[in-house]
Amino acid sequence: MTDPDNTKDLFHLCGVFSFLSMLMVNMVSNGQLRGESYTDGMFGVVAAKIWFFFGFLIGFGAFMGSLVIFFGEYLSADSHFTSVVPGVQFVLQNVSILSSSLVYRFGRSEDLWG
Repeated sequence: MTDPDNTKDLFHLCGVFSFLSMLMVNMVSNGQLRGESYTDGMFGVVAAKIWFFFGFLIGFGAFMGSLVIFFGEYLSADSHFTSVVPGVQFVLQNVSILSSSLVYRFGRSEDLWG
């Protein structure tokens, strides 16, 4: 259920960037980061590591942005919103996406033959 009186459309961008971060982080395999499986191409291992780093950078930036929205817009003294529930939902959404991305990234094993 949406609450258009207590949110702005711009606030949803944190969730979008968090989702893009999840895709970026999980597109790079462990072999690509170690240099075992990705040796061809224009950039090689360096590009895989840069892509992986920017994925984490975007993810943590989106999480920090959701905290700024929550504390700056919903909990400030001059807030014009009547409910803080959408702010809590934005933070929980970004925490959930970031934690699921980390669990999927570091909780799996990549066997070469499995």
